Amino acid sequence: MIPLLYSGVYYTWFFNPYIGYRKDPEKNYISIIHLVWNGNIAFGIPIFYIIFATLFIAKSCQVKGTKNTSKKQKMMLLQVFTISMMNFFACSISVYMMYTLPRKFWMHLEYYAWLNIHGTPPVIYLLFNSTIRQDTAKMLKALTGRANKSIIKQLAANDHRMKKVNVHTTLSSNTAKS
Repeated sequence: MIPLLYSGVYYTWFFNPYIGYRKDPEKNYISIIHLVWNGNIAFGIPIFYIIFATLFIAKSCQVKGTKNTSKKQKMMLLQVFTISMMNFFACSISVYMMYTLPRKFWMHLEYYAWLNIHGTPPVIYLLFNSTIRQDTAKMLKALTGRANKSIIKQLAANDHRMKKVNVHTTLSSNTAKS
């Protein structure tokens, strides 16, 4: 398998270490595994989610008799669709770059898209998922000391229980050694 190598000329990753100054007419630097993987992610996952969304909407219409889906369900579909489209975009450009020498704009866009598909999903979860957003707010309030007393009491009780378990485990392991 051919490893990805960083190109100092174009400031991004390529399979062809000579990209930009030596042609590869024999296509020695094309990774079939990478092509299949990115092709499946670029096209397979969006197709899967389109089928899922269609079946989900059809089932919700069939059960209720109307097109009445909850806001939570719509937000979850939007969340999945957004992440799926980001993956499609980044993987498609990556496959394109394997066969051609694109302009620097596309190279930098692909690298930026690759960074985003790994860093943006938590932001999307926070934007579209109210449960994650509320739990994160509670956790941040507890960490910054602005939490209400009940959360602090819950955390203290959990900490106290964990200390009891650790003390009990330590005592029983010391007795077993004797």
